[in-house]
Amino acid sequence: MAIYHYTAIKDNKVEVKGTLEAETPAEARAKVKALGFLPTGIYVEEQQKSVVQTVENNIHLGLSDKVLFTSELSIMFASGISTLEALETAQLHAPKDKIKLLAKGLKNRILKGATFTDALRAYEPVFGELYISICEAGENSGTLDKSMEYLTNLLKKQDSLRMKILSMSVYPIILVLMLVVVYLLCGLYVFPQFIEKINIDAADIPVMVKLITVPCEILFANWVSFLITVIAVGFGSYWLASQKFFKEFWDKLLLDVAKVKDFVQYIDLAYYFAVLQISYEAGVPINKCLELSKNTISNGIIKKQAEHVEKIVMNGQELSKAFSISGLVPPVLNVLIASGEKAGRLGQMFRDVTIAIDKQLETASEVLSKAFEPALLIIIGCFVAYVVIAFFQMYAQAFQSLI
Repeated sequence: MAIYHYTAIKDNKVEVKGTLEAETPAEARAKVKALGFLPTGIYVEEQQKSVVQTVENNIHLGLSDKVLFTSELSIMFASGISTLEALETAQLHAPKDKIKLLAKGLKNRILKGATFTDALRAYEPVFGELYISICEAGENSGTLDKSMEYLTNLLKKQDSLRMKILSMSVYPIILVLMLVVVYLLCGLYVFPQFIEKINIDAADIPVMVKLITVPCEILFANWVSFLITVIAVGFGSYWLASQKFFKEFWDKLLLDVAKVKDFVQYIDLAYYFAVLQISYEAGVPINKCLELSKNTISNGIIKKQAEHVEKIVMNGQELSKAFSISGLVPPVLNVLIASGEKAGRLGQMFRDVTIAIDKQLETASEVLSKAFEPALLIIIGCFVAYVVIAFFQMYAQAFQSLI
């Protein structure tokens, strides 16, 4: 018999840990249930020490790959196809080799006696705790097809939110790059050619023109040093961003700017409630739902509020009261949660809150975009005006030299 370590939920509130002996993961899970606990994790002692080494390290699924893999399994499970048959089909017909390799690995582990959830745990770096917990809840309740459907919707939601952030970032980045390119063209080619054509002495070149040409000449002459500096600044910025003190400062700064605060708050709440709704409807215990949801929050200050909610609920308080005390959820939305909690329709209220937050996020993103666009237009206008004035100064200097 092998020794198994387990984590489980006692009385739907307290997390407990322990060890036991069993022949297979399925038997170990059954023994944990016999103790009156809801198992959330089963690990063979040898696997617990080196779980990362047991994973095929060359497998990495992007978000779109996970959506594809999960949606295909969801369709097959809903059609009544067994787990092994579904994985066999994915292994044979998946469009990408890494998905085929993943399906093969999962299938082989199930053939050795592991449950679907236990097989997924060997690939935790690929799927994450949230994915595995929702699958486990579905497998325990016999609704794995529904769990996969929930996960498909959740992954699509995450992809949609990611694309929203990306689309908002692309526009200003492109404009800044265009300004840099125009600046370099003016400094390295346009102005030098113009100066050469009208034959202006170096001493007579206007100051505004020199502020463009001189930095470009220095940059061109020392491009290697400049490249090294850019790389060093990039690594330095990456290191700084990973430091706790800087992240705390940055998170607070984002929440101090009114229009940015709304966007940051609602993007985190959109992730939080999407996970909370789907994990709760999948049958995951509420305290585990709160833990999984908390881990999706990126802003440290908002995450502390979510941690406070989790602690209050663990102490036996109502969820709506925990949200009210922590300040995590706007009061208007908390009214919905309180009414759903009293009526025993918490899952439905989570869906309603998720929809409301999505609408608020859409509004916040539009407001933020409208705030950035005038600022970018002003910057572009100032740059163009500067270049035009510099040209006129050169023309004036050329005419003056002819007199």
